[in-house]
Formats: sequence, C-alpha cells, structure tokens
Amino acid sequence: MTDIRNDLTSPCDVPGTSLPPDTDATTLARSVGLMVLHPLCVQTGRVRDAMAWLDRNGFRVFFLKELQLTGGHIRDLWRREIPHRDGLRVEVFEKLLTWDRSLLLAVVDHVETPEPTTQRLSRLKGPSDPALCVAGQLRMALGAANLLNNLVHTSDAPAAVTREASVILEGDTQAFWSAARRALGGRAPAVNPSGVPGAFDDGRGISLLHVALGYCRRLLHALVDETACERCGHDGTPAAREWREACQKEAWLARQDARRPLETLMRYRSTGRACASRLANGVICAHRAAVGPRTADLLKALQGAESVLLGSAGPADPRDFLSLGLRAGVPADPREILVFMSEYAVVRTGGRVSSSESHTAPQ
Repeated sequence: MTDIRNDLTSPCDVPGTSLPPDTDATTLARSVGLMVLHPLCVQTGRVRDAMAWLDRNGFRVFFLKELQLTGGHIRDLWRREIPHRDGLRVEVFEKLLTWDRSLLLAVVDHVETPEPTTQRLSRLKGPSDPALCVAGQLRMALGAANLLNNLVHTSDAPAAVTREASVILEGDTQAFWSAARRALGGRAPAVNPSGVPGAFDDGRGISLLHVALGYCRRLLHALVDETACERCGHDGTPAAREWREACQKEAWLARQDARRPLETLMRYRSTGRACASRLANGVICAHRAAVGPRTADLLKALQGAESVLLGSAGPADPRDFLSLGLRAGVPADPREILVFMSEYAVVRTGGRVSSSESHTAPQ
C-alpha cells in the first residue's frame, strides 16, 4: 500500500484533467517533477534534508504548497490499485497520508539528460522498500522505515504529473503550470521551506526502534510510580532499574545513523532483551500478592511493545497493547500509532512486494 512506490502503474486519464493551454504541453510535462512529502516527513523536520538532496542532485524547486490530503485524494490517485490491495495496508496508508499536512513540491531538472524529469527523480528517490535502497537515494537520506512509512511520493511519468497535479490541486492548476513555465525560462526564484511548519529538525524519529523504545520507557516510568514502596522508594524498584536502562538505550539510539534505521534495528535485536516477564515476576514477589489492574495493564502493554520491538513473536496487533497502555494512562501519540501500525501492516502480509505487485501501488 504505498504511494509511494517508485513503480506506479501508468496513469489513466481523469475527467476534467487539462494540460496547460500551449502548444508545448508535452515538453512542459516532461520537464517537471512532482513530489509529495508525507506528514511524518514534514512533522518530524525532514523537509530541509529533502530540499538539500534535491539541490545536490540537480533539481530546483519552483513550487511549494502545504496541503491536507483526504481519503478522496488517496482513492482518486490510486483508484485502480486499491481494490487489489490488502485492506489493512490501504487503511494504514490512507492514515499515513491524511493524519496531518503534507508538502507538495514541483521541480525542474538542471541536469541535461534524455530522461524525463519524473523518471530521473523517481529513479534517484529509490525503491518503495527502504531495505532495497542504496546510499545516495532520497528515501535512505530521509531515513524511511518500511514499505508504507517511506516518507515521499513522486510521480513516475510526465502524464502522471498532469493527472496527479489535477487531483491534488483539485483542478486549480493554473498557478502550478504558470510557475513551471517561468522556472523553465529561468525566471522563477528558488523556493525555500523556511515558512513551512515542521520544516526543521525536531529530533523525533519515525522508525519502529525510535517509537517502541520511547513508548517502553514511558510504560516503565509509569510502573516506577505504580510499584514504588516505602522500603525501596522510587529508585530501588526493579521497574526503576529497567527505566534507567531504557533511557540509556535511547541515548545509544540517538548516536546512531538516522539514515539507516533498519540496520540499527537489526543491531539492537541482536543484543536486546525483554524485561516485561522478568519485571512481572519481580513485581509480584515484591507485593507478595496479585498486582493491581493498572500494574497488570502496564506490564501487558510493555510485553506487547517489546515483542514488536524485538521481533520475538508473530505479528502482534499494536492496537491490543496500545489500548492497554491507554487504559493505564500511557496513551500513544498519532506518530507512534502510525509507526506501529505501518510496521504491523507490512509484517502481517509478508513485508515484501510480490512480483505481480512490483509495478503497482499502493503497497
């Protein structure tokens, strides 16, 4: 389910789509590239990285617009593919694209090449699956996490630019094509994202490891308060020791290369250990009785989050442990929910694109 494939099907005509009213419409469409940065990309400060990557690779941004995509946009853009895709992937993908504002960028190519701008941009962006990306590709530069949470979409053919611009801008494309003409004539000033909310790095990760470690730390902090006693206070409980270790893990993660979240996750899993079961035994022994309902919910939520983090069990539906955390007073924020759910939707259905899907979207 992902937009955001570098291999979309050839776009079909959409009623009402109109090319710019000049005789060189085909050349104009071949010279323009269209890119959408996902809400997670924008809201976690990756716009500047995307703009720098475009500049390094010879693309010049001439049009930039914040927009709120809707389910209608998603269904219009991928109406041929959606009926043939897993329902959960479609649901999660739509939420990834609509939970907050996206950023539409259009570029012209300053590199002389027989390729249309769309094709060179799509090729350099990298595959939908970040595990298949190589150094220098945009999705690796942005730290894309999985097939769904891969942060950026580009149109893959000149006709797709025309169709997708019409869908996204809801037919109001006059300013877009006017800016394209000016840019190709060298008359358009470069666009910068300084006025875009979330354009600059705020330090929040979008990988499973970032989100799961932070969520486990918050659960452990709640357990510290819940299991404190007069004899041990807050600092001497088993939960307090595990909470301090979780803080150290997050400090370690902050020192890793954010562009390689999958490699970092594999390194973590090779040495990481779950603490929920051990902690549950310690809490029960310390209380010499059954734990209270909130402590039980916190421990079960921690166990579920750790199983996802360590990949130690089959695909666990995050909604199960997230609901327990919410009931225990540790709610997940929208970013965390989206990351957990995108990982689950990918892993549940095999995590890879089959050969029959290699030229279709969404995945």
